[in-house]
Amino acid sequence: MMKIGTLSVWFSCAAVGAAACASPPSTAGDEASGVSPLAATAVAGRDLAIALSLESASLPSALDRLGGGPPLLPPAWYNEVVRAYGETSVGSALESENLLADWRVVSLRLAPCAPLGLTPAHDVDRLCWPEVRLVWQPILPGFSDDNIGSDTHADDRAIHALYDAPPEAALGAADAARARELLAAVGAYNAAWSGGPYAPLGASELGEFVALRDQVTRALLDAALALRSGAIPASAYAGVGLRPESGKPSEEKALRGRLLGLFATYARPERLKALTSFSLPEGRQPALLDEWVFLSFRASGGTLVQENVTFRAPDDGRVLFDFGPSESASASRDDAAIYDVLDDPTDGPAIAESVILFNTDRARLAPVLADRGQRLVPNTSCASCHKLNPLRFDFHNFSYLEDRELTVSPRVVTDVALDLAWVASHAP
Repeated sequence: MMKIGTLSVWFSCAAVGAAACASPPSTAGDEASGVSPLAATAVAGRDLAIALSLESASLPSALDRLGGGPPLLPPAWYNEVVRAYGETSVGSALESENLLADWRVVSLRLAPCAPLGLTPAHDVDRLCWPEVRLVWQPILPGFSDDNIGSDTHADDRAIHALYDAPPEAALGAADAARARELLAAVGAYNAAWSGGPYAPLGASELGEFVALRDQVTRALLDAALALRSGAIPASAYAGVGLRPESGKPSEEKALRGRLLGLFATYARPERLKALTSFSLPEGRQPALLDEWVFLSFRASGGTLVQENVTFRAPDDGRVLFDFGPSESASASRDDAAIYDVLDDPTDGPAIAESVILFNTDRARLAPVLADRGQRLVPNTSCASCHKLNPLRFDFHNFSYLEDRELTVSPRVVTDVALDLAWVASHAP
């Protein structure tokens, strides 16, 4: 990764202990030694990838309200997702098999700096912004039917909600407004971009953007550390997997309270950026049904607007394929429509290098698709991004399939490692 200066991030005394706050070393000394202050912080894998136990009675609910305000998963969003699935082979599966009250946050990702560009070449180590991603699933305690009997069952569908960290979490009114102007400028540039040199901000604007972004990143990382339990050793937060509070009811309940506090700042409905979802049709037998449908939505003032499902070329960022309102895939194949263009001399080769079209593609493409240095999420199909697990019909990246243990995709493991390296070595 490219190094770009030094980010001076010092966390609150509550997060890292009073001794760490007593006399922070000078930033100038760190710059002189080439060591980023972040390298000494306690942020770890389970701070950035937070997985909650399927069996926990304290999973945040769609009906939870943020500080007495709006529900975490607004009914209007859910109704729009249900409506969109109604026009696919999923049909009425969500209505017949799930209620809004069944949906729980099973995991979340706190990304210190999510890329804003369209390809890995788009200066993604600087042109990035902290992001919060919530993963929702319908969780059914004590569920059983003719095919399934388990203590707790997770239906094979999910909703992923993405939020840019709000500038107001760390900045005064004037700086927050300026940060939003710069973010909007990058977004408008991306929407209009048609190739060529990628420079959404001028040199002085980029420097200004980075300085503002650093402060927002600092606040998010501080909030991540503040989620920890003081009764659990810091070493327990290393790696990627279930939070160390899991299996301890009192700790799980306390973590739930801290998470709802974080959501009140970072995941308010009006701050939603985008939402995606995938679902199995009715039947709860993924290996036999063998079909997953993907949907995509953008947010406009807290309202969901369905978008076509697309992906972009990894070299120049152009839209490489448009699936239309939904993408449908099986364990061994992608959407049928994409195979019709493989012989196209212009786009066929690029598609073949970015999408798992056949089982024989997995070994070759899985390491590529798991590495955002080679492919960003927009540079592959939704199905391919969800096909990196050893169990072919497990399309989950960081959530649950039925009553099995947590699925952690190679993409998540690699992303967390890259995030930690970014925090430790960057001066964004």
